[in-house]
Amino acid sequence: MLFIFWGIVGFFFLQSFRADVQAQWILLAYIPFIYFIIKSFTGAETLKTNFNFVYLAANLTLVIFIHLCLTFNLLPTNLGMFGQKEYAKQIKADSKGLPVVFYNSYKRASIYSWYTEEYAHSYNTAYSRKNQFNIWFRDSIIYNEDVYFVGMHFESEPAIKYGTSDYGVVKKYAPSDKINVHIIDVTYEGDSIKAMVEIENPYKVSLQYPQTYHLAIYYFSDLMNDAERQGFSYEPFKVNANSRLTKEFNWVKPKNLDEKISFGMATSHNDWPDGPLMRHHSFNDNQ
Repeated sequence: MLFIFWGIVGFFFLQSFRADVQAQWILLAYIPFIYFIIKSFTGAETLKTNFNFVYLAANLTLVIFIHLCLTFNLLPTNLGMFGQKEYAKQIKADSKGLPVVFYNSYKRASIYSWYTEEYAHSYNTAYSRKNQFNIWFRDSIIYNEDVYFVGMHFESEPAIKYGTSDYGVVKKYAPSDKINVHIIDVTYEGDSIKAMVEIENPYKVSLQYPQTYHLAIYYFSDLMNDAERQGFSYEPFKVNANSRLTKEFNWVKPKNLDEKISFGMATSHNDWPDGPLMRHHSFNDNQ
């Protein structure tokens, strides 16, 4: 029990120094935690009774207070829980019946579908981790259709602003956020990098590079979201529908390569942001 409790807490404590950690991940530690609380009630009966009463009263008071604050929005911040229904209805009205696609937000896509009972999709990019929307193929039904894209502003297109950072624009949807780019092997030759790359196309349409789709490299100086993007040139090629293609690419090393610890490759339609990275390739693997 001690191993389970301190192992889980300690693991995610160390993990918090290299990546985001969410509170619910340590729920498994509650099992031994509850056991230790019960085990501590092995003292005198009077002490146990008094402790139970004080603990129960304090706990109930705290729970009731928190519930009142959350129910009636009494906290200084709404924690992102209030106003969601109005937000969803406003987007539905502005979308004018178009399918809604959210930029890097499975949360807002789910909230929108909940309150409006309408279709929504989350388009995940290189700056966001993959989620359930990268497993579903619901976005295939909106291929080559106009969608209402929320969360990112394209300067060449008119947009509606929501709050301080959200924008809504009408765009033609092209599937790309489920295309997987696997880095198989990397070699270094002078000032250049050579990589053997496998591109997996799970869609029912072919991908034309660089005419309609593109590749980009992301260098990371740490394990968080500090990334540097680099485009590069390559000969035209095509990845057929529902198939994989293995191809070799060459590009010039960045001048600050010594400051980087890993890199990955992302792809997308030319009119859309880069899709998610499959995994990072560590420079230490080949150097």
